[in-house]
Amino acid sequence: MADRLRLKSGRLSDHAKHLRRQRVFLYLALTAAIMVTVNIVQAFLIDQINNFAWITMFPLVVFLAMILGILINAVLSRKELLKGWSDAEGSARAAWIGIVLSILLPVVICEFFYLPFIAIRAWHTVEWKTSLEAHDHALFPAVIINNYRTEMNMSMNRCFRADGTDCKVSPMTSSQVGDVAGQYFTFNPVDQDNGSLTADADAIKHSDFSLSTCVKYNSSHGKLSGLPFTGIQIGLYDPYLPFHYADFFNWCGNPQFYFQMTVPITDGALVSVTADTFVLSDPVGALARSQGPLATALCSQDVLRLTNYTYYSARVETDTVGDNLVNSSCDLSSAAYTRPCAFNPVFFLSSSLVTTQTSSRGTNTLKVLIEESGIVGGILFFTWFLGIFVV
Repeated sequence: MADRLRLKSGRLSDHAKHLRRQRVFLYLALTAAIMVTVNIVQAFLIDQINNFAWITMFPLVVFLAMILGILINAVLSRKELLKGWSDAEGSARAAWIGIVLSILLPVVICEFFYLPFIAIRAWHTVEWKTSLEAHDHALFPAVIINNYRTEMNMSMNRCFRADGTDCKVSPMTSSQVGDVAGQYFTFNPVDQDNGSLTADADAIKHSDFSLSTCVKYNSSHGKLSGLPFTGIQIGLYDPYLPFHYADFFNWCGNPQFYFQMTVPITDGALVSVTADTFVLSDPVGALARSQGPLATALCSQDVLRLTNYTYYSARVETDTVGDNLVNSSCDLSSAAYTRPCAFNPVFFLSSSLVTTQTSSRGTNTLKVLIEESGIVGGILFFTWFLGIFVV
């Protein structure tokens, strides 16, 4: 009977030790579950986590509180735990070490090293990708023509497409340009009476439009000295953007919203303007945030906040140079005057290819979770060698 009682007492003692060890491991597992939850929430809210407290301090406080609870439990049961450790075989000890490491190491590495020092920094890094696409119908840019010369007066005779049909060019009012000296004319391909002006991919060079202008020049009225030629400003911009004179005048935008160039006007010149199309897609808003105080003061906020727009680059080709307007046959102040000058620029798109520049974050929620899963898998593989599956 005494032997049976001793055997039963021993079994109860072993069972109590097992429960204490099991309770420690359950606390560890609970700690891991809570920290994994915190980590997943941080990964999903990575675009809103911008301060040190939420990135590191909050999870650190939670983690230390859980570890403190485990240590208190271990101290209260230290005799039984120490005896169980001394009585255990080497394989069992290795398994216990492996279990503890497989629970705590992923938490420490993922939450306190990978997330704040790698993932968050990668998220704040902006990556740019460039792609080239062919569009079946490429849209012409809107055109702004600025005659800023006091000695010259322009009037539009006609705007016509390559197929001979008319297009519409409108003078700009003071409400659009303010009290600014000079003449302004605008052409918008989407604001046409007979449909939008596009360039078809199979005949891109034949899809153009031309302006026929009459130029009255008088060199005695405030001629700008020192310039080898008389010119006007031509700007190309996204036809879906509202025109803002301040943005045009101050060369606003990054990339610039209005591509500007000075086109020489000579007597008898044949001028062609060939445009290339680019699209900015900046969902990150990196360029909008990079505007300095000078841009904020001079440029319109509506334009500065744009994160998706088309912009253009262009080159001017002069087939025949012609003669300078000063003292030419169309200079009203010259004895050789016979007629007004003609200025007939032709506008082309170089091709139907559109270059798109797209911004993105250096990482995202899915990538963060996948990389952290890789860290956890690597740690489990390492702890396997410590005998985690050896009982």
